[in-house]
Amino acid sequence: MFRSAAEAETIHAIAHLRVMGGIGSTSENLETAVEGEGYEFKEMYPAFLSQARDEGLKPAEFSFKNAMAVEEVHYDLFSRAMKAVKGGQDIPEIPIYVCPVCGNTVEGDVPDICPVCHIKGEKYREIK
Repeated sequence: MFRSAAEAETIHAIAHLRVMGGIGSTSENLETAVEGEGYEFKEMYPAFLSQARDEGLKPAEFSFKNAMAVEEVHYDLFSRAMKAVKGGQDIPEIPIYVCPVCGNTVEGDVPDICPVCHIKGEKYREIK
């Protein structure tokens, strides 16, 4: 039930974004993604993490620390894709896996241990 509602809400969000003019060319979309991911790991999550530490909120601190690390990974992925697109190329098709605990995203081979949250790599899920 929740997954179906989440899927429907995703459809709504994409429709709203389209109406707002928020969907551009691949290059424009990648530039927006790079800017957003950069903001998240450079400014947003460090501020959240600082506040969580100040308030002694260990679970929030753990969550923000993991998200901040993963947003930097996303920043790098989108940056490489943007460079390829601007160079008239495409990124190679390779499997992409996501850690179910922290969201760490890897291309190709899964690590033995997640470098962000330290769970076993066998827990990663391939995203298709």
